Amino acid sequence: MKSTDTVRSRSQTGKPNRQIRTAWTEAWDGPESPGNLPMPLQQILYSEYTDRARRAGKYELVGGPVGQVVSRMNKVRSAGDVLLEIIEEYVATMERMSETYRSLG
Repeated sequence: MKSTDTVRSRSQTGKPNRQIRTAWTEAWDGPESPGNLPMPLQQILYSEYTDRARRAGKYELVGGPVGQVVSRMNKVRSAGDVLLEIIEEYVATMERMSETYRSLG
């Protein structure tokens, strides 16, 4: 996924946020859109739409909020792999901190 796969839109909540570009965001941000509803009404409408899209198996229609890190989301990883990486980084950090502490004292 690239940053160009996202759009800053009010189409999910009524307030601007970065989200994955979908047919929903294109329709609500297009020139023929009736405009977004105020909070919380836009969110209620979006929730109903996404529930229906999921039940119909149309997952490509369901977006979601996403941050600037989206361009780093380029592969699927298991939760176990992510946890292992976090633990390894923690251990390496603690070893560096211990070495630094020993050298000071």
